[in-house]
Amino acid sequence: MMATRIILNRRICLLSFLLLFFLYLFFIMKIQQVWRNYVKEMERKNKIDKKIYQETLLEVSKDPKRGPKVYIFDNELESKVVKYFSSCNESRRVHIKNAKSELGAKYFTRSSLESQEWYDEYFVDNLATANVVLVPFQFTLALTGRCGIGTEAKYGMPKDNSELLEIFTSLMNTLLEKKDSLRRKAIFIVMFKWSWRWYEYESGLINETLTKLRQSEVFVFIGHFEVKIQKNRAPWELKDDFLEKDLDQTVVLPYTIPFDSNTYGAYNDLDIDALYDDFQRRSHSVFYMGSASSRPDACQKGIKFFYKNRLRSMILMSHANLKDLNPFGIVLLHEECEKLSSDVQKFTNFPEFCSPQKEKKSGASKLPLFPCFMTYNMSKQLNKKNSLYFHGLENSKFNLMIEGGTMTSAKYYDSIAFNMINIFVGIEEERINQYLPYSDVIPYKKFSFFIKPGDYFKSGRERGRNIRDIVINTPEQQIKDMLSNLSFYKSHILYNMKGSRAVQNTFDQVFKKWKHAMCRLKAMNECDRFEIG
Repeated sequence: MMATRIILNRRICLLSFLLLFFLYLFFIMKIQQVWRNYVKEMERKNKIDKKIYQETLLEVSKDPKRGPKVYIFDNELESKVVKYFSSCNESRRVHIKNAKSELGAKYFTRSSLESQEWYDEYFVDNLATANVVLVPFQFTLALTGRCGIGTEAKYGMPKDNSELLEIFTSLMNTLLEKKDSLRRKAIFIVMFKWSWRWYEYESGLINETLTKLRQSEVFVFIGHFEVKIQKNRAPWELKDDFLEKDLDQTVVLPYTIPFDSNTYGAYNDLDIDALYDDFQRRSHSVFYMGSASSRPDACQKGIKFFYKNRLRSMILMSHANLKDLNPFGIVLLHEECEKLSSDVQKFTNFPEFCSPQKEKKSGASKLPLFPCFMTYNMSKQLNKKNSLYFHGLENSKFNLMIEGGTMTSAKYYDSIAFNMINIFVGIEEERINQYLPYSDVIPYKKFSFFIKPGDYFKSGRERGRNIRDIVINTPEQQIKDMLSNLSFYKSHILYNMKGSRAVQNTFDQVFKKWKHAMCRLKAMNECDRFEIG
């Protein structure tokens, strides 16, 4: 009997052990199944997002009856206009600030467009069959003195605009003369950058011309990097509400990054693991490098001529909430600014100036202590060939976008090239269509953070807390998702990246605006399919 009981107990123990073992296996398999389902769901959502995006972009181009049909409008112009723009040379005035960032218009010239594989898909040879009419000139080069005789002059000095005025007047007159042929078409001009020095000369002319064209049902759209000019209303924005408030005459364009694609080629086409590993290896948390003011006389004029929010950012990076996160922060001073005025020093709590630090053993120069103000002479020493700038791009996780004279800058597009997650201070999500290109089809909130200035510049212990939370507390999976989205959409934003769709996206935007105008005129059917918003 005793032996039987022992055997029975052993069997019960064995069965209990097996039952617990199988329950454990079941539990592990269940967890794995839940995780696989989560991963599949995330992949499915990403695929759906990308599919929706691609279908949204391609909806207007797959069907030739519905897609943009672009006509290049240059043979109709006076020979002096064509000759003038043929003389443009982007290598002139390369010393001026951000000179290369202004060259986006070169991707819309006839020679550039005709070299594209997708040219036949978008372009037509007959004006009558077109719905988008492109004026294919680099107005940015003209406005910055790099065409014809040019308008070379120092800051604050009057420029000779007579040549440019004559050319632009001729162009406007030709559009008015051809208004019957252009009726119910979209005219697209890539202005890209509007020179405020020229603003007072031509704002009346362009506004008057566009008003007359609109009366003839000709719709003119301007390619520019923001809907406003230094936060003021653009002269091509007409004061009627025919296109509605959020459907204006501006097509927001990306800046041109000032270096070739080989510079950032190693950061393209990475899988999610490689993207995250690269993100994690970066030593700096938040990156900021920008100008304190656009005026060379700002240091003499005082604090009111500085970008105060950029100065506040330098103060913020020195705060305890951010200092230990190793931020990369530099505010650049104009070459004519040798000493900060007393009110600027007081405002910034007597800031540090950038100076090279020496390695104790080798004596070699190393990075300056951040944050700091950098004079022009020190920049020539520490930032030769933009070496310090590239170090920040390659070794920082988050790019801090602080408004200056405009809400965006070329640095934003540089940061995208190097797979940095952007933190916008001042651009609210509901207004991104005014400042970021193709925002109706590119979900910027999926790879960017948006913070209101009031929340960013809090005082006391809360100062910098929201930035710290982003850097430290953003979940790993969210970072991976943001990097994945950024990697996918960057080729739809950057001009010089392999497989770029930036120019096509631009024509699709013009086409959508034209479609909306035609629907407002009740000039076509199926209008609900082409509403923008």
